[in-house]
Amino acid sequence: MKTEGTFQMGLAAVPFLASVAPRRGATLLAVLALPAALLLVPSVWPEVSPGILLLAMSAVVPLLLVHRWSRSQAQHAYLAALVDASNDALIGETVDGRVVTWNGTAERMFGYTAEEIVGKPSAILIPSDHLYEQEQFMARVRRGECIERLETVRRRKDGHVIPIVLTLGPLRNSRGRLIGLATVARDARGYTNADASESDLAYYDFLTGLPNRCLLMKLLDQALVRARRTKKLVAILFLDLDRFKLVNDTLGHPVGDLVLKNIATRLTGCIRQSDVVARMGGDEFLVILEEVASASDAGRVAQKILDAVALPCSVEGDQELFLTGSIGIVLYPTDSEARDGLIQGADIAMYSAKAKGNTFMFYSPAMNVKAAERMRVETDLRRGLQRQELLLHYQPVVSAPEGAISSVEALIRWKHPDRGLLYPATFIPVAEESGLIVPLSEWVLRAACTQARRWHADGHAGVRIAVNISPRLFQSPNLTEMILRILHETGLDPGTLELELTESLFIQDRQRTSEILQRLHELGIRIAIDDFGIEYSSLGYLKQLPINTLKIDQSFVRDLLSQSTDAAITQTIITLARCLNLSVIAEGVETKSQAALLQSQQCYEMQGYYFSRPMPAESLTALLNGHRSR
Repeated sequence: MKTEGTFQMGLAAVPFLASVAPRRGATLLAVLALPAALLLVPSVWPEVSPGILLLAMSAVVPLLLVHRWSRSQAQHAYLAALVDASNDALIGETVDGRVVTWNGTAERMFGYTAEEIVGKPSAILIPSDHLYEQEQFMARVRRGECIERLETVRRRKDGHVIPIVLTLGPLRNSRGRLIGLATVARDARGYTNADASESDLAYYDFLTGLPNRCLLMKLLDQALVRARRTKKLVAILFLDLDRFKLVNDTLGHPVGDLVLKNIATRLTGCIRQSDVVARMGGDEFLVILEEVASASDAGRVAQKILDAVALPCSVEGDQELFLTGSIGIVLYPTDSEARDGLIQGADIAMYSAKAKGNTFMFYSPAMNVKAAERMRVETDLRRGLQRQELLLHYQPVVSAPEGAISSVEALIRWKHPDRGLLYPATFIPVAEESGLIVPLSEWVLRAACTQARRWHADGHAGVRIAVNISPRLFQSPNLTEMILRILHETGLDPGTLELELTESLFIQDRQRTSEILQRLHELGIRIAIDDFGIEYSSLGYLKQLPINTLKIDQSFVRDLLSQSTDAAITQTIITLARCLNLSVIAEGVETKSQAALLQSQQCYEMQGYYFSRPMPAESLTALLNGHRSR
């Protein structure tokens, strides 16, 4: 775009002007370089939005305070005053996300003084469930994009989460090198534009037109007052769209915005004119049903909403998306008489519904225990990552009949200071839900590659290392770069790394999935499909994508001897793999009889307790040495 090019031209001009400005009194000229660059090119005026001009002015000024912009104390004070005079929070960051400038509005908006936050990661402002989304936006900015009017939330020092509107942009020096990131933040509750009244923008979501959180609280308070007077039930339905982040991650936020508008229209059509539907933020909506006769009435409306959400949604021409939702329901005064207690109960019930998928659930006090446990696990896991409480165990894959170890799968464990050794089922679902799965998976990959390199250096060069890649990590925009960086840091041969993926990845944005897998394949990295056969997908991807290995799910192996259908399934998978020239590994082999039957079906690689339980690296090293000495 011309605007973006001019934006970069202006940024590039500022350091040059500033370097000569102090002796000539031209600091103000340096500050205005970018707006001037925009205004002096009439051909781009129609493309220049207020957000770009705002970001241009506000992003350059903070950077002046970080680099060599002013040598005189008077000029420095002038620039500092100019930054603090802004009605927007102006934040300058280093490329790796550490705060370097923080004006007075930022202090008032977020509650941190400059002394408290300068030098700290800006991530402390971001709620955990928005970390992955923020990393995607920052990756786009690092590539040179300017992102305007981004609706999101941030966490204040006191713990409250506030809706804000962001404008993000890159900062480059005169040579075009990226030297920082600039953020302009405005409280969304007071956001205004030329086409809306101040009242509308303060109380309505500007994407969907629905009441926002601020107005919702007022409407809910009024509904509860009426209910106390009339002695009627009020039902609150908390809707969350299942896996909506995948829509944004794979198809982009413009498509995601269209989907949210579509869903908002459908929700409005599911309720009475006297009821309320509001957007809480992101992909969360809340419905207020007044004068409900019984809980079953609320359940019927909830099912009507789920049916509406499940209808196909057309985007980008002929493409259709199919979404599902999860709804939590609370009743006033049965479950609580307090507004915040009702919303919290609906939220807790929604998470219980999400665990089952595409359903609704009524709140019960027992859910509080589960919610508290989930929160405790998330908090402890964050600390565990920082305190290096995580560790890996390794389970060998054995080649039959000789019994040699062909590969090793890395399996995460958590050495909790109070609860002892915890297995993945205890904390991985919470990590997926909170976004912690991304840093967790990166740690696993680095630790596994480091250990594999040690084994290779000790003479076990033929042993492959297998690492599970979560769907959330696979959707990360810098996945391949991260893998390449870890391989470079550890010195591991890419040909000895095998990434295990689940089938669900192959039915989501197949084009992007194919591009990523093709790039990994070109690097020499092997791809395995874990738990093959238990999910619904097309077998077409087996011949279209660069896949090396199929892992037969243990659910088919468990009853291999007693269920003829399971034996038929394993035989079919093994035959399919052989025809496609793929390796095949049977998981969950626990007995000699199971191993013998699989071998008779021509499956020659197996994994399970019959051969070895997962063990620490030291124990597996001894096992490898023992096999070598035979």
